[in-house]
Amino acid sequence: MNELLLAIKEDPPAPTGDVLFLYDPATSKDLISGQVCIALSNNAAIDTINQIDGHSTLKLAQGTSQGLITLPTPINFEALSEWTVEWTSRPTSIGSSYFTELFLDIAVTQGYPIGCRWGDGGYANRLQFNIGNWSNGVIGQPPIAKSSVVSKDNRWAMVFKNAQLRIYYNGVLQLIAFGTTSNYNQNYISKTQAFGLIAKLYIGYYNSINQAWLGNMGRIRISNFARYLGNYTPIPF
Repeated sequence: MNELLLAIKEDPPAPTGDVLFLYDPATSKDLISGQVCIALSNNAAIDTINQIDGHSTLKLAQGTSQGLITLPTPINFEALSEWTVEWTSRPTSIGSSYFTELFLDIAVTQGYPIGCRWGDGGYANRLQFNIGNWSNGVIGQPPIAKSSVVSKDNRWAMVFKNAQLRIYYNGVLQLIAFGTTSNYNQNYISKTQAFGLIAKLYIGYYNSINQAWLGNMGRIRISNFARYLGNYTPIPF
């Protein structure tokens, strides 16, 4: 009997922590603080028809469409030993140049932002992740091209723990290649620069180089723990 009990393995405890921010396009609010948190411009608008997971979305109708989120309370990512940023999107068209997926910008010049954008043909039109400015940071890319995500629901998660940033797409941990290479030999991006005090999130247009793809953005959630430690089944939030 004792041998049988010893043979039973307990599942490891599920990761726990707090949700720091939850953007809801339907209300334009952060559901944690209850505050309106986004300014819409250039034909960015709430879309009640093209929903994701039963929720209204933010529609980006042109290359300069922008949703600019100001966090009710800026988040010091450098002070967090682990965190998760996740969102859903449904592009209907992504052009041949650079296009913003989500950009986490800093409040002050100390530390670096965290960026996620679609690269151009020189980068094989793949999704790029970067800690730092695009000119000086490490650019890591999973084997996901623009053409593979158009007109479907895409669920992204950036999970940081142990100084490593892991990327999940539709619940699957992604291998990463760096620069313009296609050598997918690592499943994380190492932290080489300090994170900043994140105060704003850019959806769609960021600047003349990083414009908006056309389509719909769903909810965005930021947590202060590594929510996913392996492949998982995405659950709407």
